[in-house]
Amino acid sequence: MFIQQLKGLYAMFLREPLWYKVLIVSALAAAIVFSSSTFNVHVQAGAKLAAAVFFGAYATRFRGNRWLFMILIALMILCVLLAGKIWIQGE
Repeated sequence: MFIQQLKGLYAMFLREPLWYKVLIVSALAAAIVFSSSTFNVHVQAGAKLAAAVFFGAYATRFRGNRWLFMILIALMILCVLLAGKIWIQGE
């Protein structure tokens, strides 16, 4: 059943416009790559903001599912707050 849900999400992703695919893939890649501890603090804050963009973009697609929408928006807000905290504390 879980595999079928993943196939459904992948099929939904393939039906999206090209700009949305580029936004999702680049935000996810930036969040993963720049979250490494080898980068300075400000780059890590940027990674949190990229994760917020990722969660926000997917939240707009799941507006029909109220619980999933609320969870994704909460994750987006959490990422923005974490980025702000990292940015304020500095190095």
